[in-house]
Amino acid sequence: MDRRQVLKSIGVAALAQLSSNELFALASETHAQLQDLGETERHIFRSLDPLQNGTVVVVSELILPETDTPGAKVAKVNEFVDVMLTDWFNEDERASFYRGLAGLDTEGQRFVDLDEAAQVAALTELEEHALEVQRGREESFGPSSGSDSSADQPFFTVMKWLTLYGYFTSRVGMEQELAHEIFPGSYDGCAPVRKIEV
Repeated sequence: MDRRQVLKSIGVAALAQLSSNELFALASETHAQLQDLGETERHIFRSLDPLQNGTVVVVSELILPETDTPGAKVAKVNEFVDVMLTDWFNEDERASFYRGLAGLDTEGQRFVDLDEAAQVAALTELEEHALEVQRGREESFGPSSGSDSSADQPFFTVMKWLTLYGYFTSRVGMEQELAHEIFPGSYDGCAPVRKIEV
């Protein structure tokens, strides 16, 4: 199984706690808030500052890079994250997310300035920590344990979830990656009726 397929499976599992209608409604509402901008216009960020936005762009693209289909950057996952932070996260959840982003920067070195190998190594370490936290919770309280608040989750868990959710509910993700058709098949309202002989 390739990396993108694994991520897709993880994303589906993470989103399975809500009904498909609830998930689609939330995503549709969030994507609808993204401005339909021309090439010279820019999204107005309400929660992410320029450095935070740059970090979200890099991290999301490393989670879902461009292959034979567009990656997270083309799907504007960073803009989706900004809307989610602004309209769906509470103050504690936003603060936790900001701490996670800031934690990617080391003393005297910003995450966005690292080479790709160092960036991947840092994210791999965060992912391993997030998985350890999840395993510990499952051993203590069972698979469905834990708070629903993203403030109580490791940063990488939240960032990965936002990336997968934003990507696979975007037009790019749905049409080009999932090959999803909103109305599959065709409809011919004027199809002739043929007499069937028995």
